[in-house]
Amino acid sequence: TENGAEQFPNDLKVDMAACCTKDREKCIEDVDQAYAALVKLLDPEEEPEPLIVKAASILINAARQRVKEGKVQKSHKHYLRKCMEGQQCSMDILKSKKRQEL
Repeated sequence: TENGAEQFPNDLKVDMAACCTKDREKCIEDVDQAYAALVKLLDPEEEPEPLIVKAASILINAARQRVKEGKVQKSHKHYLRKCMEGQQCSMDILKSKKRQEL
């Protein structure tokens, strides 16, 4: 859902943990900083958008390592080309339906 990370950070943390079933140690290592960003979302002093962008970027990179593009619904494939290592990431980029260029 729109703003799901901000509205339901605990649910998202549970979903993240549930995804790490195959290469458990490496997966947990890969998403650890996303989990930490979601924990910070619970602090009213923190600005939510940078934390959400950070978590999304980390999760996209973790998914890219584990999910074959052919298994991703066509409507969601554009996310696999966003926020790649070395690329800038922002909420505008994440919300765009276009593929991000290198």
